Parts: sequence; C-alpha cells; structure tokens
Amino acid sequence: MNPRRVILSAELYQELARVNGMPVKEEAQLQKALKHSLYGIALLGEEEEAIGMGRVVGDGRYTFMIADLIMHPEYANAEHTLAVLNDLMAYIEASGADGAEITLMSDVPSIPLYQKQGFAYTYPNKISLSRTL
Repeated sequence: MNPRRVILSAELYQELARVNGMPVKEEAQLQKALKHSLYGIALLGEEEEAIGMGRVVGDGRYTFMIADLIMHPEYANAEHTLAVLNDLMAYIEASGADGAEITLMSDVPSIPLYQKQGFAYTYPNKISLSRTL
C-alpha cells in the first residue's frame, strides 16, 4: 500500500469518526472547526479509502495540540499512525517557536507509540483536565 496525504475534509473526518463509533458532528459546526485548525491531514489508500487523519490546533507559535488522530480500524497500525503523526509534527516544527509545548490525548494502548516519539506524561508537573459540553 502506498498511502497518499491530502488536506483533511469534513467528509473524511465524518467517515473516520463513524467507523470508530464516534458521534457524527453537525456539518456546519465541523466545517467551522476544521477551518480554524492550524493544519489537518488525511491519509488515503490506493482505492481512495480513508486510512487515518489528524489535525493541529493552537496558537501557531507556543501552544499546539494534536487532535483527532484517528485511524480506520481496518488500517490501524503503527506505520499509518506514525505517518500522520510525523506529518503533523513536521508542520509544528516548522511553525513553532523555541519552547513551544505540544500536547495530545491518547487512548491507553497507543501511549507507548507516542512515548517512543518523545511524548511523556505531564504528571506530576502538570495534569490534564477535560470537560464536555
């Protein structure tokens, strides 16, 4: 398989969210959210099938969050995840200022993969909190 990178679209986002059991987003709101992303990428297979996606949100200089790094269950593997992550990191490294902080939220099984890429637990120096509307 020779995956191809494309700009993340609402259609690709919805498709990958749906196959992962995530709630479908309201289209106008999703379009606005993606428009306000700093960067977004999707990985497509040879038959144009969605393999994975990810996006970067933040202030573009000092604060970056890798968001929505989602893989299609049929194609979920370290190689594809790293292809998306490395693309997002290349954007951040080209844009970020010295001392910029990059955060991400991970499912538990993926933690070792991210740790191998230099990500570390924020605890005990910091702790992440979350709230959903």
